Amino acid sequence: MITNKHDLVIACDPRGRIQSVIRADARYGLEGLVGQSIRELCEPHVRSKLGRFFREITRHGVALSWELALRLDGQYFVMNAFGLFRHGQIYIMASDSPDNILQLYDELLLVVNAQNVEIRKLQQREASLKHPDAADRAALEDFMKLNNELVTLQREMALVNKRLSKQERRLRRLLQKSPDMMFVQDAENQVIYLNEVGLGFIGADTNYRSRPFCLAFEASRDRELTLMTAGGLLALELRTAKIEFDGRMTTLVSLRDVSVRMQIESLREDIDRISRHDLKSPLNAIIGLPQVLLENENLDPEQREMISAIMESGYRMLNMINLSLGLHQMERGVYELTPVPVNLLGVVGNVQKELASLSERLGVGVVVASGQGAADETMPYLIHAEELLCHCLLSNLLKNAIEASPRGANVHVEFRRGTCCDVFIHNLGEVPAALRLTFFDKYTTFGKKMGTGLGTYSAKLMARTMGGDVSVDCSQPGKTQVRVSLPWCQTALEQSEEKHEISHRR
Repeated sequence: MITNKHDLVIACDPRGRIQSVIRADARYGLEGLVGQSIRELCEPHVRSKLGRFFREITRHGVALSWELALRLDGQYFVMNAFGLFRHGQIYIMASDSPDNILQLYDELLLVVNAQNVEIRKLQQREASLKHPDAADRAALEDFMKLNNELVTLQREMALVNKRLSKQERRLRRLLQKSPDMMFVQDAENQVIYLNEVGLGFIGADTNYRSRPFCLAFEASRDRELTLMTAGGLLALELRTAKIEFDGRMTTLVSLRDVSVRMQIESLREDIDRISRHDLKSPLNAIIGLPQVLLENENLDPEQREMISAIMESGYRMLNMINLSLGLHQMERGVYELTPVPVNLLGVVGNVQKELASLSERLGVGVVVASGQGAADETMPYLIHAEELLCHCLLSNLLKNAIEASPRGANVHVEFRRGTCCDVFIHNLGEVPAALRLTFFDKYTTFGKKMGTGLGTYSAKLMARTMGGDVSVDCSQPGKTQVRVSLPWCQTALEQSEEKHEISHRR
């Protein structure tokens, strides 16, 4: 027999009126509630859940593994409930333990079997009469059918409870073995579970469940916390997720110690600064010597052009070294942009010259045009940006397009006027399907022996820093189109258009 006093079996009509109390402890005083609504037994905040419970029973004929807070013996208990709908009545079995549900089934089956014996006796007496009652035979058949269904549902319930128990044990093992501080909070932010790392972190003991407490955290935008401890500053990474724990919706909170990682990142920044400083020293000669050579009057124009190209490349390398620090600041969102009017058409021209040797070696041409045809150099495309960022951005994208194009093909660079200054880079060759969703992600590369996977990532980062964006279109088979959108410089653009119009009138 069941010894736990928090067990209950009642019968209700479809509206929730209690018809009879089949199984209950005598101290509950539930017999006096016959004829009243079961809503009176439920905790007020779960009455809507009770309505969903009844709807599922009447719709499907059965409802398994529900939790209801019922008032028994003057106080509320969270009960595991099972519902069954038969012949216009709803049978509800509830227990404060999932295991006791199965015991309730066993006890109910004993009662059913005893009733079956009595019904068979009545059936034998009925057979001796000349006019047996057909209604009693129909009732017996319905009762036997109900008995078989209860046995089937009992087996299904046992399997469901076994799976749920197994999943919860696995979750607890994973949380316990985690190297991070893991704790679970209920709707009132009270901690209902804490792993060993968490116990050591906050100095709690294993009896924390008997003394509920709350942990409140306020995370910054990057979801990192800095705490002062006896050992110094401690950097923590905060993560949260909604999970079902102990049969209710809770919040799982994870706190990971990232102090070592922060120290490594700080050390990496120091190394980067030292490396940039050391790289600048040999550049002094690369930039300074061409200036000295250009002072000689015995140089022909071709030699002067070659020396000037060396000097310009040196300056560009110097700017790129300085830009490497800027990229790190862009990732952190602290880069200070200094925008000026920039002729984007001129930037593309400089990039085209810079990549001329690569184009010639790979046998790929570069054609620059506007939406109406060949680009008009007298009509500059003035944008509000930093020229160095624009140069690096377009150089990365155009270099990728040249390297991806087959020999003998052309890469088309097209300017279009709209709400932004749009530059479209078209090339033959498809982006591999595996890379299309991660085209602009960090370290994404394919088929390049020396590829770092930073070109498209840095291009998008720089475009967004300047208030624009970069996107890729792979919808046309065998082709790839990259779109760069950057904001116009309105004042300079209006002045340029006015001068252009005056020159045409003359």
